[in-house]
Amino acid sequence: MPVNVLALQELSSWQDPFFGNQEIFKIALEVMKQYPPSIEFGGKWPAISPILGSAIEKVIFEDVPPDKALADAEKQAKIELAE
Repeated sequence: MPVNVLALQELSSWQDPFFGNQEIFKIALEVMKQYPPSIEFGGKWPAISPILGSAIEKVIFEDVPPDKALADAEKQAKIELAE
């Protein structure tokens, strides 16, 4: 999902008590360096966002394995982008 890198940089030293005072935004920035964005949905982003949100919900609330939820979301997104 699109991320405001400047916001993450500004928040990178904040420690989140919920996550044991980890600097979660700093971790997010480090992950982004390893896995740079490779997908640009452009004007179709409003249609793709709910598909990804649904995949995340399936992982969290329905115990669907992340790989399966994301693979299913990818299939749906490709269909949406082809229209």
